[in-house]
Amino acid sequence: MKSLYIHVPFCLRKCRYCDFYSVESNSVLVDMYLNALEKEFSLYSEHLRDLRTVYIGGGTPSVLSGDKLEKLLKIIAGNIQLAQLPPVSVLHEKGYLPASPLGKGHPPVSPLGKGHPPVSPLGKGHPPVSPLGKGGIKGGYNGNGYEYTIEINPATITPEKIEILGKWGVNRISIGIQSLNDSFLSLLGRAHTAGQAEKTIDIIRENFNSFSVDLICAIPGQNRNDWEKTLNRVLSFSPPHISAYELTPERGTPLWYELESGGLRMPDEESILEMY
Repeated sequence: MKSLYIHVPFCLRKCRYCDFYSVESNSVLVDMYLNALEKEFSLYSEHLRDLRTVYIGGGTPSVLSGDKLEKLLKIIAGNIQLAQLPPVSVLHEKGYLPASPLGKGHPPVSPLGKGHPPVSPLGKGHPPVSPLGKGGIKGGYNGNGYEYTIEINPATITPEKIEILGKWGVNRISIGIQSLNDSFLSLLGRAHTAGQAEKTIDIIRENFNSFSVDLICAIPGQNRNDWEKTLNRVLSFSPPHISAYELTPERGTPLWYELESGGLRMPDEESILEMY
C-alpha cells in the first residue's frame, strides 16, 4: 500500500450542496471516532509501511479542537511508516536533524531503519523529529519522500492548529475556499466569509511551501465575470495548486431541492462553458 486516506466525518454544519458523509461535530462523537480509529489502525498498521501519500479529508478535519487534532495526528504517526527519505546523514548535514549522541561525524541512528529520521528523544508518544524542518513548513526540507495533506476550512483553522499540523509533519494543506464572493458562499452554505478565506490563504502560504486552493464554479447566479474575480484574486496569492470544480447538484441535498422547486436556477450551458 502506497497511499492512505483518512476520513474525518465532522463539520460545523452541512454545506447545502454536499452529499459526502459528515455529521455536526460534538466532543462525544469525536472521542468515539478517535478511539475506533486507533483500534482500526492497530489491526492494519503492519500494512502501512513505505507510504508515499497520506491524505486527511472529510468532513472538515480542522473542525477538531486542538487537542483532538493532535490526538488524531499522534495516532497516525504511531501506526504508519512514510516513504524512505534521503539518508539520515544527508539530513543531518543539512541541519534538519540534531547531532548524534555518539559525537561529531556520527549521524543520528533511526530505530525505523535506514533512511528514516529518529523518533522523538522525549520517548514514545511524542512527535518524531521531522526531516522537513518544523512541520514541513517554509525553510524546512521538502524532498520527494512523501506528501502528507490535510483539508482545512477557513472558519475552523487557528494559529494553534497550524502549529500542531507543522509539529506532526504535515507538509501540504488543502484549503476549502470554493468562492471569494460572500453571496455565493452563503448560497452554498459555507461557514466562512471571503475575508476569512483570504486571511487563511495568506497565513498558510507564509507557513507552508505546498498548498492547494479548492474552488467551485457554475454556482446558481454566477457568471463569467464573477468567476474571473475569484480566480484573479486567488491567483494574486500565487498558490502552487488550484482545484476548480463545476458544481454538481447532488440528489437529496438542500441545494438540489431548491433547484427542483424552481427557487434557484443553474447557469446555462453557454455560461458554464465560458467559465470553463
